[in-house]
Amino acid sequence: MLGHEGVGVSDEVGAAVTSFEPGDRMLISCITACGRCEPCRKGMCSHCTTGGWIRGHRFDGTQAEFLRLPHADTSPYPILAGADEEALVMRQRGSRVIDARMWSGVIQIGAVMAAATLLTIDTRLPGGLLEGTRDLTAARTAGFTVLVFAQLFNCFNASSDTVSAFSHPFVNGWLWSAVALSALLQVAVVNLPFLNTAFGTVPLSSEDWLLCVTMASSVLWFTEARKLVGRRRAATSDASLVLPLSRTTDQKAPSNGKKS
Repeated sequence: MLGHEGVGVSDEVGAAVTSFEPGDRMLISCITACGRCEPCRKGMCSHCTTGGWIRGHRFDGTQAEFLRLPHADTSPYPILAGADEEALVMRQRGSRVIDARMWSGVIQIGAVMAAATLLTIDTRLPGGLLEGTRDLTAARTAGFTVLVFAQLFNCFNASSDTVSAFSHPFVNGWLWSAVALSALLQVAVVNLPFLNTAFGTVPLSSEDWLLCVTMASSVLWFTEARKLVGRRRAATSDASLVLPLSRTTDQKAPSNGKKS
C-alpha cells in the first residue's frame, strides 16, 4: 500500500508509547525515526538505522484505512487544537513546487557543469582557448566523463541545502555504493574495446582522468561555497535580531537609579 505522509487520529497505542493517547490528532511525517541511533542524534533522521523512508515501502503506507506507526513517540507530530488539517498536508493554492530559489540553484549548477565539460573538451583539442594535443574523439570522451562524474559529485550536494557535504559524509552507505558502481561503469565505457565501439569513446591517459575528476569536482566546490555564504547570511540575520533586545535592556537600566 502506497503513501508516506498524512494526518490522522490515533486509534490504539502500544504499551511503550508515552507521547500519544487514543483520540489524539497527529501529523504523520514521511520519515520514521527512532531518535536514538547515531544518524538520528546527528539530526539526519532520514538515515535512521531502523526507520527512514520505510512507510509505503517496507510496510503499508497512508493510503489505507488504518496505519501502523513504528517509533510512535518520535516520528509523528501532535496537531494543535484549531489547526487546519488540510493546510498541514497540502500546498497553498497557487504556490510553486519549484520556487525561484530552487530554479536559481538548478540553473547555477547546470552552468557549472556545462562550463566544466566545455573547458575540458577545449583543453584536449588543438587550437582552442587552451592548447591541447588530443583528437576530437579523445576530447569528446573526456567531456563525456566530466559530465558523468559531475552528476556523481552533485549527488552529495543533495543531502542538504545548508549543511556541508563533508558533515558526516559516510552515513549513507547506499549512496556511496551507487556512486562507486556508476564510476566503475564509466571507467568500463572508456576502457573496454567493445564499449568503445558502442559509445564512440577511446581510452584516456592518467593525466586525462586526473583532469576529468578535478573539473567534475567543481560542482561540489561551487555548492559548498553557496552553502557557506548561505550559512553566514543566516547567522548575520539571526544576530541582527538580537540587537534591539540589547538596546531595550540598556534603556531600562536608569529605572534602577543608575545612569547608563
